[in-house]
Amino acid sequence: SMALLWVLERLSPEERAAFLMRQVFDQDYSEIAALLGKTEAACRQMVHRASDRVQQERPRFDVAPDAHRDLLERFAQASRTGQRDAIRALLADDAQLVGDGGGKVLSFTRIIQDAGQITKIYCELVRAMGDVRYVHARVNG
Repeated sequence: SMALLWVLERLSPEERAAFLMRQVFDQDYSEIAALLGKTEAACRQMVHRASDRVQQERPRFDVAPDAHRDLLERFAQASRTGQRDAIRALLADDAQLVGDGGGKVLSFTRIIQDAGQITKIYCELVRAMGDVRYVHARVNG
């Protein structure tokens, strides 16, 4: 599952949807077009481009290591101190929280599309967990 996520990270959300519907679920381009609100030709091109991107050895976005580290450190600091405003400032306005308990544990039943609500939920979860430590580590590159 990590490998699939790593590959799909290279695609935009629409490309990801079109690619998966075609390559994994073998849906016709007419069905994909109807679901995405695009023409069949646009969907064919989208799947073609997605296939090309999947073959490439680079992520969709390049983030400078210093900028990445700075963002992580700001998040960890805001989380450690419980600064809700600082945590909220780190989230995009269109951030979404999608829960997935894997069918084994309870999770959110709907997508939460409000950055303020996401911040509140995060802070409440951290408070409920008690002593949380943030450790900077490089995992899977």
